[in-house]
Amino acid sequence: MKEGYQLVIGLEIHIQLQTARKLFATESSGFIEEPNKHISPITWAHPGVLPQLNRQALRLAIRMGLATHCAIDRFSRFARKHYFYPDLPKGFQRTQSDQPICREGYLDLKVGGEWQQISIERIHLEEDAGKSIHDQDPAFSFVDLNRAGTPLLELVTRPEIHSIEAALAFLAEVRRIVRYHGVSDGDMEKGNLRCDANISLRPSPEAPLGTRVEIKNLNSFSFLQRAIEVEISRQTALLEAGKPVMRETRAFDPKTGTTLSLRSKEEAQDYRYLTEPDLPPLHLPEAWLEEEASQLLELPMARFRRYTETISEAEALTLIESLAMSQYLDNTTACGSSLQAAANWMLGPLSALARTGQWDWEQPAFPPSELAALIELVETRQVSHHDAKERLLPALLDPGHAPAALLSEQLGIRMVSQQNRIQEVIQAVMQENPDEVQRYRQGKKALVGFFVGKVMKELGGGVDPKEVNQVVMAQLSAPA
Repeated sequence: MKEGYQLVIGLEIHIQLQTARKLFATESSGFIEEPNKHISPITWAHPGVLPQLNRQALRLAIRMGLATHCAIDRFSRFARKHYFYPDLPKGFQRTQSDQPICREGYLDLKVGGEWQQISIERIHLEEDAGKSIHDQDPAFSFVDLNRAGTPLLELVTRPEIHSIEAALAFLAEVRRIVRYHGVSDGDMEKGNLRCDANISLRPSPEAPLGTRVEIKNLNSFSFLQRAIEVEISRQTALLEAGKPVMRETRAFDPKTGTTLSLRSKEEAQDYRYLTEPDLPPLHLPEAWLEEEASQLLELPMARFRRYTETISEAEALTLIESLAMSQYLDNTTACGSSLQAAANWMLGPLSALARTGQWDWEQPAFPPSELAALIELVETRQVSHHDAKERLLPALLDPGHAPAALLSEQLGIRMVSQQNRIQEVIQAVMQENPDEVQRYRQGKKALVGFFVGKVMKELGGGVDPKEVNQVVMAQLSAPA
């Protein structure tokens, strides 16, 4: 981006709620590839059918609002947003316009080494539209209404995001929150989490906001990043040429890497919002709010802040991505392991097993207490790290395994002090390699690895590598 322009981004994130049925109808809201199987007279908008609000969707909206520090309105209502499109049989969408259920929230994010707070303007409930299919026949388009009526939350930020990195971090945190709290599975490939990006440029932070352009239906982090980059270049070129940026809605084409104009941006009055006559106003019981508040978990970024007091930011970001992984870490440390040691084992050997399908964080083969016990065996030098990783860990994966401490005995991998034996071996190795001994004593200290390797090869398992290292260095440093 040309120096002198400030990037301004606002995000509208659409979250498909994890409910069994649709927002106002009884058919399933689950993903299915076969078209038009999850439909009903309400979805088809048959005359005389009446909607009934899904209570679970309402509860999930409250939960999401509380998790994002929003004020929850005790009174809200639905409206009809009118527009014509083939995948919207009613000719309108039921949504919350001027009276959303959640207002004025925020999320704290670590971006570029600094903490910043992004404000949330609103979170409201609405129903999704269907899907138009244009690539299956050269002459006709088709409509799939499986998604029509699916419950959505729309989260709208204020225009306070000034970098692509911050936009990506915000979307990532929203995805973690919805997954942590069972609001949505956050699957972007299936469209269960997608966002629109409102992008504008202005000459300085003090200048009025520029004309914003909305990029619709971005369903991956890479698409969001590329769409913003392309739009920055397009708007910069227009401004540099003295041409106006038109307020419009555009689509990102990942094949060409460009944005394409869809339509001029509508104003609220274009939709002819009307209060929904078939649904009564919502009056939320205080008991619901108290119940949902009691079920809130520690937020991912709060865990990140806690973890980074001990481990690196890269390690912490990986560990908070999955609730199951984060909880396994916390439970392991609760059993006495240090945070760094537990993180090392989880990000190393256990994650390697997960990549090959031998480990599942949702259904681990052994509890956190056993990982803590394994770590203690290594740190108290009862079992070498190599034996713990190569022999004890695989044994713990077997169903019906014995506890880690007992397994180490059964496998015969308990370490015992072998200082006298180590001294005998290193002396023999030194006699066989006098030139290397001389070079070490002349300052080539890296040769210690050569001698340690020779000794370990001779001794095999059951010996503490740290003890070997200490004895070898002492012998090499002794007067000739």
